[in-house]
Amino acid sequence: MVEEWSRNTNMGISSIEGADVPWVMKKLADNIIVLLGGLIGGAAVWLTLFFIVYFDSWAKRLLAISAMYLFIYLLGKFIDGFKAR
Repeated sequence: MVEEWSRNTNMGISSIEGADVPWVMKKLADNIIVLLGGLIGGAAVWLTLFFIVYFDSWAKRLLAISAMYLFIYLLGKFIDGFKAR
């Protein structure tokens, strides 16, 4: 009975297998991705300022900032895989 209900409403396991996802869930996923992007972007700004103050040489500062941006890029690529299309 539960499987029949999920097939009729396009929710549950059947949505994972390629059925249409309801528009509300797409909007929710898009909003969550936007919020995560804003938080990560804000954190990048503050971490960049922290790295400039914390490290004493420009080589360490640039290495830390570059590693942070590489991590953010890879995290963005990972999160983009979950974006509703």
